Amino acid sequence: MVLYDVRSTYLEGKACPLAKYGYNREKKRGKLQIVFGLLCNDKGCAIAVEVFFEENTSDPKTFTNQIDKVSSRFGIKRVVWVGDRGMITQARIREDLKDQEGLDWISALRASASKKKISRTISYSISSV
Repeated sequence: MVLYDVRSTYLEGKACPLAKYGYNREKKRGKLQIVFGLLCNDKGCAIAVEVFFEENTSDPKTFTNQIDKVSSRFGIKRVVWVGDRGMITQARIREDLKDQEGLDWISALRASASKKKISRTISYSISSV
């Protein structure tokens, strides 16, 4: 099992070569920030950290590279990815995970998808009684 998330931290100074302006998750307008991805094992221990240099790095954009990294760098062939619904999106499942040997995932449904699924389950339960 691999746990993955993207975080950012803002800086007060202006001299860090890793820092860029862009979408700030901490809502600190006008501050430089560093965006980084953290890979952890199933015990929550960090196994890799990567800094992203694009100004507006979205969580799903970083995910594809992590899939490749785990396989090539660590030689892991069977992986269960755990990520939030902003990370493991339908597009990532369709383009990066689905139908790939040895890749599984755990993620949350968006609220709208949860409501649809609950509605279908309730309808099915009522009609099957």
